[in-house]
Amino acid sequence: MRAQTARQVSLPAPVSNSEDLVTLGASFDYAWFSDFSNRVADQPGIQSSSAEDFAPGIGASMEFNPARLRPLFARIGANFGIQKFEQVYAPISPLDPTGATGKVKGFFADLQIGLRPYRGRTTRFELLTGGTWAHDDAEFEFTYADTTQTVSRKANGWKWNAGASISKAIGARTALRLGLTYITSFKKQDADQNLRLSTGFVFGLGPGDPFEYW
Repeated sequence: MRAQTARQVSLPAPVSNSEDLVTLGASFDYAWFSDFSNRVADQPGIQSSSAEDFAPGIGASMEFNPARLRPLFARIGANFGIQKFEQVYAPISPLDPTGATGKVKGFFADLQIGLRPYRGRTTRFELLTGGTWAHDDAEFEFTYADTTQTVSRKANGWKWNAGASISKAIGARTALRLGLTYITSFKKQDADQNLRLSTGFVFGLGPGDPFEYW
């Protein structure tokens, strides 16, 4: 009888597509706060006021892109900016302030779920929505007849956001990103309501084929 020899063939292990690829982002932001001037002016005893509705800022983000959930993904973002304002009062008594100058430091943390309806070889288009936690740290310097006084006020609350972004690869794991995000609380008077334009870079981390990702 002719003996049969079993031949073993070594095959390369299949590439897993279930690994998460994480991206980190950094951006320069420019936001338009459509109701900020109105909120600065809408205070008792104010004769006139001026405020910066447009504010530059910086941002950072982290994105989680599980392969089994694609084209869905999750993104966490943080943005910071400063706005200045000035108020002139009509004092009733000598004890009332005659005016105030100040600034508002705004911090916004976005928690977003995204959909990637288009993913080309080097280009991605994304739609995002979710919640935003807004924190404002306002500093007032009140001017009196013979002195000044500095007062700090803080406020925070949850908002809703919606936006879109487009990314263009410039390297194996690096891309340029342009994004537009709208933040609102659906209230008529909301100093945090803004439309934010972001430009920056994203960097891919983790295992997997970067070209398949892009």
